[in-house]
Amino acid sequence: MRTEILDLQVDELEDLAIKQATIEHLETKIEDIGDRLSLLEARINNRNKVLRWLREWGTVGASITSAVGIVAICVTLAIFAFSGVKENAIFRTRTEDSLNEIKGKLLKLEAVNSPGSVLKEIGGLQPKAFAASLPALQVALNGLPSQFQPNKATLTTIADKLLATDDTVVGYWPTVLQFIRFVSEGKSPKVPPEGDPNIIFSHNMGRGFAVGTIENRIVELDGGELYDSQFVRCRIVFTSDPVRMQNVGFVDCVFEFPQIGYPSPYLKRASRILLASNFSSVTIPSL
Repeated sequence: MRTEILDLQVDELEDLAIKQATIEHLETKIEDIGDRLSLLEARINNRNKVLRWLREWGTVGASITSAVGIVAICVTLAIFAFSGVKENAIFRTRTEDSLNEIKGKLLKLEAVNSPGSVLKEIGGLQPKAFAASLPALQVALNGLPSQFQPNKATLTTIADKLLATDDTVVGYWPTVLQFIRFVSEGKSPKVPPEGDPNIIFSHNMGRGFAVGTIENRIVELDGGELYDSQFVRCRIVFTSDPVRMQNVGFVDCVFEFPQIGYPSPYLKRASRILLASNFSSVTIPSL
């Protein structure tokens, strides 16, 4: 049994994981290792088996010496079993990562011609596979017209998974910022088209700075403070300069962010608030 387990080396996985035709073979061998290790652990922990082994060693006088030997064997087998479990876990992790990487690349290629179906498929992926498919999500979003909207459940699922994904994954933030713009444009088709801003808030300071309700404008938020205000059917353009907000509402607005790989903490907080919203009506109590 030990020889069979040791025959399965880590380098075999590294050679085979990238070949689609061998994946099922690998998974079968991994499951076989898990079954064998479970059987081995059961034998080690079975007291009745151990007692029977002790009786089979012969005389009482030899039993003490034999018991010491058996204990040593059991310890060795236990160490081997736990070592095998660890290798098995590494094995499975590497296989899963390789499969997810392959899946992500295939979806990226498919997204060029079928962005809608890929978007739906990405929404149904498990967390690790979802994270590996962020480049495919970007391609799908680029390939869809802004007026196209998948069903609400798909968008909600993707937003939730983006919130739960490790934000240090390569491509995470560009994907999030692109997703926010895509969804908000689909939900709010009556906002002004992309263009130069009509209103710019740039480093406006003061607790009393409130503008009431602004409608149908392109508004650039470029630092400063903003309180007790509402924007309706506006195109909101964020810059990297933070705007301190309190009780600011957005109704049927489109949100544009600078397309950068590593946004500021302010933009990260704002994007998370939007991801957690329904995009149609967003209130920022404090930012």
